[in-house]
Amino acid sequence: MGVLRMILAFSVLGAHTHGNGILGFRSLGGDQAVEAFFMISGFYMALVLNQKYKRGEYWFFIKQRFLRLWPLYFLVLILYVFVFFIMGLINKAPVGPFVTWNENFHFLNPLSFILCVLPNLTIFGQDILAFFSVGSIPANTFLIIGPAWSLGSEINFYLLAPYLVRKSIFFQGSLVCLISLIRFFGWHFYGLQGSLWLDRFFPFEIPLFLAGSIGYRYYQTHDHWLAGIGSQRPWLKWTLYFLLMAYSRLPGKNEHKYYFLIPALFIAIPYLFCITKNLAWDKYIGELSYPFYLIHAIVIFALENLVRNFIPRGLWGFTYALVTLILSWLAYVLIEKKIESYRHSLEKHHAMTGS
Repeated sequence: MGVLRMILAFSVLGAHTHGNGILGFRSLGGDQAVEAFFMISGFYMALVLNQKYKRGEYWFFIKQRFLRLWPLYFLVLILYVFVFFIMGLINKAPVGPFVTWNENFHFLNPLSFILCVLPNLTIFGQDILAFFSVGSIPANTFLIIGPAWSLGSEINFYLLAPYLVRKSIFFQGSLVCLISLIRFFGWHFYGLQGSLWLDRFFPFEIPLFLAGSIGYRYYQTHDHWLAGIGSQRPWLKWTLYFLLMAYSRLPGKNEHKYYFLIPALFIAIPYLFCITKNLAWDKYIGELSYPFYLIHAIVIFALENLVRNFIPRGLWGFTYALVTLILSWLAYVLIEKKIESYRHSLEKHHAMTGS
């Protein structure tokens, strides 16, 4: 599913280019891409928990997931702070989230200071900050890596996943229906609208994660059939990739297309995993999606402030994407591969010693 994950990462970048897209081309919206990532995460967590981890290995699972996200996040956080600091020196004034910290620091009491700092350092709670304010300022504007709020939701799911994804399909499906119904009534009757409630309120995102988990169960029982379809109709995956990349140009209103997108991804994710799981090049592409997601915002910020006037407008998005891709590759080769090697050594040690 590496190509799918990279398409989603490019979609998030395209959504953050102020309408320019990449070469004028826009695929999914940023929120839709993040929700697709949640479904993929649900699939993979169901996969690893049912195939790699035994019951009773809860904390080892949490440790491994934290190591998957946090070390690279923390190094990229240092990059963001460095770039904002240098840009502030160049502009002789704070830039980016440093503006928020500078102008509103006096509103922070010791507790609110800790609650703004810890999510930046640990990832945990970044999605929750959107529901609080410091003075009249939303607390999530104190986040250094803005797009990383979704990682807070990821961690919330990791904490619950061992108790959910091993349940029966009936249980998971019932929970999906119940929460979706609550979300529907909240939207239509209680004014729980906008991205705050629909994208950052973790309980309302649980159906997306569980949809991915249910998709894993489908893959588990129909993998030979899915593989047969893949070998007989290899054009199907490329058709799906094209439709995702052309999503914004497809006919219909966005809200109507959304209700087609989610079921389509629910069906497609098990199929794509089945036919790409042994493709080394596809996996390699997928590994770049996480650093790409983390790094893209600071690349856009830096290039917009430094060199955008020297680049034709039609190439802005392409330039952002190219530079982000290069930095993502460097981050993967120099950092992530070493982290993954360490994680695998921990898994081998745990398998031999049980600790």
